[in-house]
Amino acid sequence: MDVAIEGARLHVAVLGEGAPVLLVHGFPFSSAMWEPVGRRLAEGGHKVLIPDLRGFGKSKGAPVSDLGTFVTDLLSLLDVLWVNGALPWVGFSMGGYVAFEAWRRRPDRIESLALVDTRAGADDPAARDGRLATALRVEREGSGVVADAMLPKLFATATPPSQRQAVHAAMTDAAPAAVAGALRAMAARPDSTPTLHKISVRTLVIVGAEDAITPPRDAEVLVGGIPDARLRVVRDAGHLAPLEQPAAVADALLEFLANPVLRRR
Repeated sequence: MDVAIEGARLHVAVLGEGAPVLLVHGFPFSSAMWEPVGRRLAEGGHKVLIPDLRGFGKSKGAPVSDLGTFVTDLLSLLDVLWVNGALPWVGFSMGGYVAFEAWRRRPDRIESLALVDTRAGADDPAARDGRLATALRVEREGSGVVADAMLPKLFATATPPSQRQAVHAAMTDAAPAAVAGALRAMAARPDSTPTLHKISVRTLVIVGAEDAITPPRDAEVLVGGIPDARLRVVRDAGHLAPLEQPAAVADALLEFLANPVLRRR
């Protein structure tokens, strides 16, 4: 369905019935990357909300300049959908950065966190400059610039060529303005590492065993910094664990969502 909010029109897939859970996609993808996991969560008794972030997929709106715009959009979307109070947020890669920003701004809307193939740290100066330079190239040459650069880093050794090709096509199809805006927003994001200890909700960290972009050592920083966080390493997965091993990721999420033992307030 499409939902009008201030300054944008967001597309959101709604799967299943039950307790709501929000899945936030990564860069430069859309809600489609979460569909295999979302279907399994819906079968497990959850109402799964999978939005396209502003400018990505079927969503419309001016490009963002900071991750806070994504957070504002998502909170407005939840309000329009009458999803009140706190719910679980699941963020993949850039979606994890969005989740950190949401926690800083509105912790009352987050019941629990699942951080998938993401990191807490900000870009170092070289990485920041690289993102800004890539944003300019994307505006001139299109999103294939990002697709070509990212593809070799995304997958586990066993991931088949057909899946690699499909991912490359999806990244190439992303709107250049949205891709450039997200690059600049990620370059400007703050370091979340010093405030990890303030996260007081149940947290699950999931990482592909062969993730070359946000490797297991980054996941271990999250688990070491967030009180009572738990780690799940997914075998035969690189950075795209939700697409490479959707059953394993969904099962880890279902187990986590069903277990309130680690709740902290």
